[in-house]
Amino acid sequence: MREKGIPTNGIKSSLLLVPRIVHLLYCLVKDPRVPFKKKAMLAGGLFYFLLPFDLVPESSMPHLGLVDDVIVLIRVLRKMLVDTDPGIIDQHWRGTYRELEWVKHVIKRGDDAIINTWNKVLGNDAQLKTVKT
Repeated sequence: MREKGIPTNGIKSSLLLVPRIVHLLYCLVKDPRVPFKKKAMLAGGLFYFLLPFDLVPESSMPHLGLVDDVIVLIRVLRKMLVDTDPGIIDQHWRGTYRELEWVKHVIKRGDDAIINTWNKVLGNDAQLKTVKT
């Protein structure tokens, strides 16, 4: 039996949480308790996502072009969710507690996959650090 508030059919259900995530990020940017450095990091990640110039251009590699954008967004979102006071996040989240936990779980798994892939490709000398959860 599925628990209420946790998407069960993968990407489609997860995408339904995007408006809540956007609302959360908007509120975090407006909240004076969130440090400017975190807001600047978020703005930089969103700017990179929207910028037409990328490390991997979408025009030359259509299927791989969004990969760098997604990597930046996942890293920024995880850092934002981990480094912000949980009470502030809870105050601004407009979904259920289980949905928020699902969002954190998905972002953590994506970020861990990025880190593991990065470390395998570059070897042990260039370790990318995980964000503590």
